[in-house]
Amino acid sequence: KQWYQRRVRALLSEEVSTSLVGGVGTILQTLPQSLISSHGATLYPVILNNLQPGTADSASIHLIQYLIANIPGVVVMELDSLVARLCELCTARAVSVKCRVEAVRALQHCATQLHYTHTHLQREVVVKKLRKVLGDRKRVVREVAAETLQSWLMLAVNR
Repeated sequence: KQWYQRRVRALLSEEVSTSLVGGVGTILQTLPQSLISSHGATLYPVILNNLQPGTADSASIHLIQYLIANIPGVVVMELDSLVARLCELCTARAVSVKCRVEAVRALQHCATQLHYTHTHLQREVVVKKLRKVLGDRKRVVREVAAETLQSWLMLAVNR
């Protein structure tokens, strides 16, 4: 009985966090940048926890892309864990095609919008994972992965 109660609580907390992040993603697009900048650091860990193959959705990945573009200082602090989770989403078969595409696009945002000093340490890991994504069964995922791979390979050239 206790196991059942713990499982129900765990499922409810996952659903609440997923719906919360999706709602926050749509609200953030209408808020002024000064408000987002002041609360981005508190939202980022919640969003990062939601980026797992079982709970990830495209709204949370869009929110990550938004934070990369507008508040890169927040993202840079835990770039290692963000890149690891995005790479995991890109290669997971249990994740929807839309989420895989958005995860690859978020990796492209990391390569193009964050400074080289922050991203160069992640280059080898991302390139290795993106080469696996090039073998994905969906063409749209492969196309976005090819563009993103090119962005990461050009990192060393465009310092």
